[in-house]
Amino acid sequence: MSLDYYSQQLRGDFTLSHRLTLEINELTLLIESNSEKLIDSLTQYFRPLVTAHTQPDKTIQAIEGAIDLSALNWTDWPREPGKTGRKEAFIDGDGYRLVHKVKTGVCMLQTLDGAIIRGECTANDNQVINVINAQYLNHRQQQGDQLCHAAACQLNDIAVAFAGFSGGGKSTLMLHCLSTPELKYLSNDRLLIEKTEGRAIARGIPKLPRVNPGTILNDENLRSMLSEDARQAYEALPNNELWDLEDKYDVMVDEVYGPGRLSGSGTLELLFILNWERASSASTEIHEIELRDRSDLLAAVMKSPGPFYVDRTGQPLSPNTPLDVNGYLDALETVRTFEISGRVDFQTAQLAVIELLERHAT
Repeated sequence: MSLDYYSQQLRGDFTLSHRLTLEINELTLLIESNSEKLIDSLTQYFRPLVTAHTQPDKTIQAIEGAIDLSALNWTDWPREPGKTGRKEAFIDGDGYRLVHKVKTGVCMLQTLDGAIIRGECTANDNQVINVINAQYLNHRQQQGDQLCHAAACQLNDIAVAFAGFSGGGKSTLMLHCLSTPELKYLSNDRLLIEKTEGRAIARGIPKLPRVNPGTILNDENLRSMLSEDARQAYEALPNNELWDLEDKYDVMVDEVYGPGRLSGSGTLELLFILNWERASSASTEIHEIELRDRSDLLAAVMKSPGPFYVDRTGQPLSPNTPLDVNGYLDALETVRTFEISGRVDFQTAQLAVIELLERHAT
């Protein structure tokens, strides 16, 4: 099938009269929809980035309306190690990728010029948010940035990143560090790194931290996010069960930590890779390492561009395309890297991170 065919299938005959324009660093995005409720929700979520700019670089059309493309010849997108079940499927063509979210039925058409999203968009607005952010991720990766699976915050212009395998606590540690009033939030799960003029520039995406109930219960800054009934229900669960819950809550950073706590980019000077274990009886230890000698830890830093990526010519990337190890090592060459091992201890790690960050930022 052609790009025009899929575009027409997803667009239908809806009138997209509701609009929102965002400016993510140097990229301007226009979001159009037939749902006023969806645009209102996105406006609230992205409110620091809303702009009156009238010349967008890319357009995203988010169309509220059921669609059934299940009969198409889909290919499953492979899951990350340790994760099971079908999450996404895709169809590739010349200059496009069609993605199907298996659980929600939402479909997305990604091209070089933007994306079309069709389905129950308002009920699944997090998927719309991800597609919006994917446009910026694509834009920067097309210019050579390396994509890292990392959270980050910063003090003045100096950024610190936290990487680790899924569920390792990188977002939790980053949020603990934000209890220091001078720090700003940079990114929760995706971090772009550009090597320029002998520095590593870290860029985040405007995606709010999404945390599980265990993180909320163990951080005094976050506990007010839960109702009293919800807190009591979660507190009654065993620790292992609480840790593994898939319930997710968005942390409104400027509401929880105060205004002016959001950042778009900084100079990355510190990287902490979480290689600790919940069940370990060993004390928490932090050691500086040479990343070139630790391919096992580098694997926790590298991140596939994902199913929404298209290259500078608009062609989608195969899910089996190997990541550029040397590109990551070069981008992170100037960054001091530390391994955190032993048992999970957020307080010990937080104190060590803040001490090192303050040294680098002065």
